[in-house]
Amino acid sequence: MKGENWIMNRKSLARMRGWNNWWPRLWLIPAAICLFGQALAQNQMPPAQPPIPLSTDLQPEMNVLYGHTAFKDAEKMLPAYLTKLLEEITKEREKVIAGLKSVTEIERYQAATGGKLKAVLGEFPARTPLNARNVGRLERGDYAIEKIIFESRPHYYVTANIYVPHHARPPFPAVLCPVGHWGAGKAFEDYQRLAIHLARCGFLSLVYDLPGQGERQQYYNQVVGRSMVSPDNSEYFVTIEHGVAGGQTILTSGNFVAYLVWDGLRALDYLCERQDVDRERIACTGTSGGGLQTELLSALDPRIKVSIPVCYGGCSADTPTRPGLSLADVEALIAPRPLLMIEATGDSRAEVLAKQLRHQTVAGVYQLLGVGEKT
Repeated sequence: MKGENWIMNRKSLARMRGWNNWWPRLWLIPAAICLFGQALAQNQMPPAQPPIPLSTDLQPEMNVLYGHTAFKDAEKMLPAYLTKLLEEITKEREKVIAGLKSVTEIERYQAATGGKLKAVLGEFPARTPLNARNVGRLERGDYAIEKIIFESRPHYYVTANIYVPHHARPPFPAVLCPVGHWGAGKAFEDYQRLAIHLARCGFLSLVYDLPGQGERQQYYNQVVGRSMVSPDNSEYFVTIEHGVAGGQTILTSGNFVAYLVWDGLRALDYLCERQDVDRERIACTGTSGGGLQTELLSALDPRIKVSIPVCYGGCSADTPTRPGLSLADVEALIAPRPLLMIEATGDSRAEVLAKQLRHQTVAGVYQLLGVGEKT
């Protein structure tokens, strides 16, 4: 106890000494305030210095790339470099396809290339029950719209609209319509017009949302009523969500395109389960990213009898292109089933010409197979 009291006494003494050293100096505070006020009143305060702008133009010697014309668009160097690699891959693969000389060579090529495509996508999950639910129906005179939700994976929901014709008799020929890069998804006006036209022509069509669009926005905020990374339902421009919706897959061994493709294959499963669908007459069509999905689904699943990709090319989020695999390879995998490749003159001239060259290359495969009229 004596030792403890001694320690406490030492601490108390230190506090008292500290107070005794500082309290006589407290008079300096009001004095400083008074002097500051006098200087302010007499405009004797030094003028505020403007902030130094952080611009490399003021000190170009600090910019490593300054003055080098080859690097004037340095922010575009990486995408430009990757684009160049993509063009080299495409040219190489087109030479391989053009070099096929017999049906046997085509069969070997398709077997090997199909294996490459499946390797890029990775192993798909097991086919689990779709647990499809019809959550609403809209009557529109000569057709009806069924609002469907199904599970492509357990508790992983896909939202879709089914356009059912009224002036035709089932089983109907069916069209699977993966949506392109539009925030509105299946509600995008052009897709509604497409599905309505098909229904009036006697086709049952299924239009479904991909992750990052429509009812499957991944960054939707209820407070602001829209996605936090997208302008939402843009009419003509791609949804930004499409480019980032698959970012979570970086944390897994999978990739975003595999999720997109699997949703499409399970949508095809759903069509084949319907009693009012003719399983031998199923086509697939989509625009932009939906066009790419059309090709991928057609290349992977022979249940699609006719493939009509429109204005497509893929983007960084969903392209399967790798060394040894190009979009021309994917198109060649669809042969000998009918393939109608559509491009619009509103797209860049370079894209249109590239599509025409790819068509000529793939058409050679169809001609060797004796079905040149199908492409």
